[in-house]
Amino acid sequence: MAQVIDKPQRNLLGKIIIKSDIVVKTGLHIGGGAENLDIGGLDKPVIRDPITLQPYLPGSSIKGKLRSLLERMLNKPLNRSGGSGTYRYESDDVETGYSDVQGNLVLFQGAKTCELSRVFGSTGKDCWIEKTVADSQQLDYKQTKTIEGTEYVKIKGRNYSARLIVRDAHLKADSAQLSHLLILKKFIEFIVAVFLYLYRFKPN
Repeated sequence: MAQVIDKPQRNLLGKIIIKSDIVVKTGLHIGGGAENLDIGGLDKPVIRDPITLQPYLPGSSIKGKLRSLLERMLNKPLNRSGGSGTYRYESDDVETGYSDVQGNLVLFQGAKTCELSRVFGSTGKDCWIEKTVADSQQLDYKQTKTIEGTEYVKIKGRNYSARLIVRDAHLKADSAQLSHLLILKKFIEFIVAVFLYLYRFKPN
């Protein structure tokens, strides 16, 4: 029989808004999708704003880079496959436990105490947590295992919501103007190169 419980909403304590300018000092390419590839077209177009057609930095790309840098700084274990043979860190559950990575057990920190997951959030995945913790929270499980003398159970990992929102970074007015001038400069250089090429092979 289901138990009736009181589960009130959490109060919002406030918001912290951080604004800054990003200075790109090296080459940067964030690819944008293309429906088809025409003859002579680019196979790796740069992502652009659909209205201004100017390049920009998606908030998701900035957020992903921040997360990956923090993973390295905090020396987080690589317990989740990122595709193409790469691995990254993820809290498989809100409680601390072990990830099953190709038959090996990797210890992860629960999302409710992990400084990384508390900010960026995490997606749950089947994992091992202590049986006493699972029983106290009335979690369903089918498998049990003893790990380093402690009984663990395999549960369906729970998600943890992100606390960070990163907005898209668009070009400032002066940067956009400079971008147009650089494009014009490249176009003029191209035209000059074409004329020099044609003049070189001009018949006598």
